[in-house]
Amino acid sequence: MEFALLVTPFLWLLLGTIEISLAFAGSSNLEGATMVAARFVQTGQAQTASSAEEAQNIFENALCEEASFFVDCEDLMYEVVTMGDGGNYTGASQYQAPQFNDDDELLNANGEPGNTFSPGNTSDVVIIRVFYNYQVKTPIIGYVFGGEKGTMRFMSSVVMQTEPYEFPT
Repeated sequence: MEFALLVTPFLWLLLGTIEISLAFAGSSNLEGATMVAARFVQTGQAQTASSAEEAQNIFENALCEEASFFVDCEDLMYEVVTMGDGGNYTGASQYQAPQFNDDDELLNANGEPGNTFSPGNTSDVVIIRVFYNYQVKTPIIGYVFGGEKGTMRFMSSVVMQTEPYEFPT
């Protein structure tokens, strides 16, 4: 009889612990993936690609390869924005915080759902932000931690100055 009274709260506590552990692991995985993908921008490997589309693909592929264990790559949202050049932050005053629509999609500079990719040039200051809406698996715990939609938004940010990657020919 006593076990029957204790098993329900114990199971919810156990499921909550597992859910929070998975969320933490996903968030940590996203942080690592952002750092790896940011390295491609910092060293100029993305910017020196043959086209802007290829540069964005290099960044996306690096991000997806690292983050694919805990997150769905199709649901990753990101913005790569140049904040200033030559080590100063002159563009920071014009930078706006990321905006999301009612469907929790990241809005680009035009106010439309989509990613922003503007990695700048050599010695520019760049901010990279990656977002992921983690769907909580456990219903009651999802409502407590994720609200009515049952999602928690993960965000990872990297601010860096790109290296002088232009090489003499």
